[in-house]
Amino acid sequence: MKQTMLDQFSEIICCFSTKKGGVSEGIFSELNVGLHVGDELKRVLQNRSIIAKSLGIEPEDITCGEQVHGTNIQTVTAKDKGRGATDWANSFLKTDGMITGVRGIPLMVVTADCASVSFYDPKHKAIGIAHSGKKGTESKIVQRVVEIMGEEYGTKPVDLVVGIGPCIYPCCYEVDIPGQIQKQLLESGVLQNNIENSGICTFCHSEELYSFRADKGKTGRFANIVMLK
Repeated sequence: MKQTMLDQFSEIICCFSTKKGGVSEGIFSELNVGLHVGDELKRVLQNRSIIAKSLGIEPEDITCGEQVHGTNIQTVTAKDKGRGATDWANSFLKTDGMITGVRGIPLMVVTADCASVSFYDPKHKAIGIAHSGKKGTESKIVQRVVEIMGEEYGTKPVDLVVGIGPCIYPCCYEVDIPGQIQKQLLESGVLQNNIENSGICTFCHSEELYSFRADKGKTGRFANIVMLK
């Protein structure tokens, strides 16, 4: 697992995985965590367990949305812990973003060119995560997360710390996903110095990270996780 700027805060875990160190084979080699891409279930679950162990969390606590390139944001409560951990059909339906103020719930989105965007409000002890590909970015899902965190937890944009994970960059794709996300965050009132852009293009680094475009649509997914400790 690789840390992000948000992981400097002692109260949260915020990181992403790579392709290395797992048990999947063929086009999914090695550390695929996508339950919906055609990989063997037992291998995906073992990969998720490998990641969970490295973070000191329980794999059955991992909580996911269905990810349909929409803008639905789910508020995750204690009873929701573990949705989508072992069965994609049990994840939050038609959901591309999640927020929570509950400790010990690892929120995860899976990506392979789309961006993951992680949010942390250190004042109100709340987190969020969003899956933002071309459609989600055009629909301004990150602004929805900022708005809903404000409604649910009293979060002010100026207090948010936000990390944009590895994704495809304009060097390899005609749409500037990370640039648009950053612009939208600034428009929402998030401070420039509180935004971290990974600068990692998944297409350029397809040996280390899954890339839908580089692998011509047949590939796995890497994990992006944020959790309040």
